[in-house]
Amino acid sequence: MATESTRSDVHCPLPSEDSVDPMTSSRSRDSVDSITIRRTRLSEIAMLNSIDMTYTSSFGYAFALEESEQGVDVRLVPKRFEPPFERAYDWDWREVEDFVANVRAGRVWMAVSPQGQPVGLIELRESAWNASFWVQSLFVDRNHRHCGVGSRLIQTALAHARTQGARALFVETQLSNGPAIRFYRGQDFRICGFNDHLYSNSDLQHDEVALFLVYPLDSTIAP
Repeated sequence: MATESTRSDVHCPLPSEDSVDPMTSSRSRDSVDSITIRRTRLSEIAMLNSIDMTYTSSFGYAFALEESEQGVDVRLVPKRFEPPFERAYDWDWREVEDFVANVRAGRVWMAVSPQGQPVGLIELRESAWNASFWVQSLFVDRNHRHCGVGSRLIQTALAHARTQGARALFVETQLSNGPAIRFYRGQDFRICGFNDHLYSNSDLQHDEVALFLVYPLDSTIAP
């Protein structure tokens, strides 16, 4: 289990692109090339507050752990949410813990539309002791999803981690956020751990078990 935890407010509302209607996806992909990915400047932090970070999840996984004399059996059981639940976030990025420091350190990138509006962001946290990075925050504006912006932000993060000699990029999400899990696995991240007491002592009851995924960057390890 990870010794350093991503902020508990991190949710990644990015659906798998294979779930997108082909016609919608085709039109969206025509415009994704016009999106610019670049580092966020200190003077631009307030602009990030315009990103609509709301997301909806209709599916996820239930966490099942059974212990016996034969060992420990851990299972993720697919689960539908009826009705789907929605979460909205309206914090001020200027007040989020360590965010300004990460912008100053060059570890926050933003996706910018041709009109100069931010439509997504990714924030990394460095874990020097074990030569890795964590995805601290990843959001795509609700009106700019399903077109590859999230994938481009992830590729930017992976490229940065490689240039820093990192061995892996980690991410934390929740078992209730099925679209995020599907997205990360579609980006070749693989499951590497759980924590059923990370956010509270009732995470199991609330379907909020933390799920950790990893993208190994060691060239000798296939993702």
